[in-house]
Amino acid sequence: MHDRFSGANFSKGRHTLKGSAALAFARDRHDVPGGDLGRSANQGRLLLAALSKLNDVFGKDPGNLLKWISVGWRNIRTDLGLATLLRLGLTATRINPNKVTNLVVPSTTGNVGAVSVVFISARARSLFADLRADGFAS
Repeated sequence: MHDRFSGANFSKGRHTLKGSAALAFARDRHDVPGGDLGRSANQGRLLLAALSKLNDVFGKDPGNLLKWISVGWRNIRTDLGLATLLRLGLTATRINPNKVTNLVVPSTTGNVGAVSVVFISARARSLFADLRADGFAS
């Protein structure tokens, strides 16, 4: 992965990413198969890795959740209050990342004028309906 636009510069293999390297990985769409759709898949991979890490550090010391919330508070703009963020964080610690499927919404890419866009496929309707029923894709 070598993309001058995102700053992603990684050799083949497993990597432990922090900060700007994780952001570059999540932003790369020029150097991955599928462009924007490949980027979406990689963003899901990054979120699942973060969930795994959260579960690991929370299992060792539940107080680590407060550190994660603090980092988020400094780096993300939100109108959610601290109590809501704590509830969301606690909920996340109960999700087994091995039971989460990283799925990109069925779509295609194209251009409208000079702008690259993603067109969500009609097949996505059935996926959304399935998720709406119980939060799980079958």
